[in-house]
Amino acid sequence: MLSGDWDRIQAGWTEEKTKLLFAWLALLFVKLHLVDRRLRWHPDPRLGAEPLSWPYNWASVHHAHSVARHVVAGVALDGAAVGTVFIHPAAAVGQSRFDLADLHFAETILLRIDDLLLYAVINDAGIVLHHMAPYIRKLGPLTVWQARELFARLAYCNLRVEQRPAFVTAADGDKLSIECVASDEYRLRPLDSSVLGRIMRHSLGSLVSGLAAEDQAALDRGELTFILRPDGSFCAQP
Repeated sequence: MLSGDWDRIQAGWTEEKTKLLFAWLALLFVKLHLVDRRLRWHPDPRLGAEPLSWPYNWASVHHAHSVARHVVAGVALDGAAVGTVFIHPAAAVGQSRFDLADLHFAETILLRIDDLLLYAVINDAGIVLHHMAPYIRKLGPLTVWQARELFARLAYCNLRVEQRPAFVTAADGDKLSIECVASDEYRLRPLDSSVLGRIMRHSLGSLVSGLAAEDQAALDRGELTFILRPDGSFCAQP
């Protein structure tokens, strides 16, 4: 499904492949959460024995689990229940050809495999992609900094969604399907750049440790970007 170059993958893409990719990324999202139950929040056991998963809202992971298992469970996945999911090319500039990031509270995941970046937002019913499509269309192959920034922006956009979609398992005789219950229109909460800045700092981690003090402050204000130039064009090499 992901073999071949970028043009070949795009040419052969189908709705069914979108569903399979979404289910696979949902499975990865769930497994990352399950692993966190065995890892300690504090490396020093004298400070507490809580696992990394102690603040997780496990009820919110139920939808991701249902999506991940829908194929083996024989349950259909309605197209309206598929969240934001897309593939984007990664820049080959001597960086690691693997990356993985997820945010529990925003139900967003990023996976880099070789020259491909895979993104998914599990619980938005595609709202984030609909809102950010004009922005994403501007982008060329992304460096590791840009890929992480886009991940943060997707996550924050998901947090801004009001009147969130709900997901149900519908029965029609002996046929089951995961479906979405949502308004035809959606609204986003007002932009709070400082929240975006905190998510970007968390997502970029040590990548931004060497930034100048002025850039560090701009990052915290949510005003720093590695992706676009001041004129709104894509920055191929930030």
